[in-house]
Amino acid sequence: MSQAIKLTSREFFLASEAGLMRTEHAQRKGQTRQYEPEQGLIDSYGQDIDAACAEMAAAHVLGFFPLGLTAERLPDLYDGATGTNLEVRHTRLPQGHLIVRKRDLEGGVDGPGIPRQGVCYVFVTGAFYEYIVHGWALETDVVQERYLHKNNGEPDAWWIPQGDLRSLDDINERGSLC
Repeated sequence: MSQAIKLTSREFFLASEAGLMRTEHAQRKGQTRQYEPEQGLIDSYGQDIDAACAEMAAAHVLGFFPLGLTAERLPDLYDGATGTNLEVRHTRLPQGHLIVRKRDLEGGVDGPGIPRQGVCYVFVTGAFYEYIVHGWALETDVVQERYLHKNNGEPDAWWIPQGDLRSLDDINERGSLC
């Protein structure tokens, strides 16, 4: 079952700051960043802020504070805000899909792209203060032929519909994230 969350001003500010720092860090390292203009984003700042806010929303719903947003764990600001084997995926599109690319898998950039045990993805939609945490999937569940999507010249990816995600209630009953 999905859960709607409205970030507080403080949560939004912390996540936004983390997103800005991620973009700045990537630019200093000379990394090329992708962003999604079809979602109204004009640069990677917006995408990084959206991602950090989605991570904050997921952490709020799942009952833990996103460690990467604290000063003590500053390196995590650049890698993701959860500090777990949890990957938060986000889109502004209300009917969007959880998308996992081959590069996300172990050895996926140049290698075979092997799904990792114990890694899971939580899917969030929304923007600014309003988010919906839809559900989650194990990485081993995601990498299936039925979800494989050919991307018009882009590398293939697995697109998981919201209805195929595991329930957030399942995470809470299990007492762990993955």
